[in-house]
Amino acid sequence: MTGVHQAVAASGVRPPGNIYDIIASLGLTTNLNFALDAGDTRCTDGTSQTWTDAGASGNNFFRGATSGVTANDPTFNGSAGSIGSGTYWSFDGADYFVESAAHTFADGWHKDNGAFTLVFIVWFGNITSDQILFNTFDSVSGDGVTCFVDNAAGEFALQHSLTNASSEVVGTGVNASAGAWGFVGISFSEAGPTCNFRYNGSTATPTVLGSTNTTDPSTLYSIACGDSGSTPLSNTSRLIAVAGWSTALGADGLTSLYNAFKARRLTSSP
Repeated sequence: MTGVHQAVAASGVRPPGNIYDIIASLGLTTNLNFALDAGDTRCTDGTSQTWTDAGASGNNFFRGATSGVTANDPTFNGSAGSIGSGTYWSFDGADYFVESAAHTFADGWHKDNGAFTLVFIVWFGNITSDQILFNTFDSVSGDGVTCFVDNAAGEFALQHSLTNASSEVVGTGVNASAGAWGFVGISFSEAGPTCNFRYNGSTATPTVLGSTNTTDPSTLYSIACGDSGSTPLSNTSRLIAVAGWSTALGADGLTSLYNAFKARRLTSSP
């Protein structure tokens, strides 16, 4: 037994397994914008068209392109309220989530002095095309951020605005894997500028440039696709949980979250 599992056995109390309660147990709720979990009944009953923030911020996301049933709706798998790798959203190559209202929490992430952290528990069906995890980037105006797997390089990458007309794509040097659950975390602070990245046990601190951008993104915030529903996650991909903060948690914060998920939820994580 690990120390965590020994403590559980001794106390008879299971550590929190859903993403919001893990975040709260680590004292990381400051500047938390949303915490979405397929296994948390505060977020979904398995049939709802809205993936609801467990932190009650109102930063919710529609399942698919609208509040109604569409061909872009991810499919719920497992049992509502069940914590484990068998409860998740699955994707067929056309599915995604979009903001349920005009959210503003990420409008400054790509700007001067912007900062954010994103974490995901995700399974990639394949990486033969770009795999977008979270997006506010408008491909026309060039404003916003994208966290994705760059298929050409086979690595996780971040695209963020530098000015009102230009952006950079930052490769992490950490390769993605298909067909397995993984923890993905990225922490970014323009003030440094600094970037910390974690994919399971692999970490990186890629060099990033500063920004003078002052323009809000003009596309819908989205999970599992790019702007206007472009480049959805690949067929047979899966997603358990996503959380985002308007602050940079840094390497220590990402490590704490990864260890908590590895010990309490994804026991097969490397």
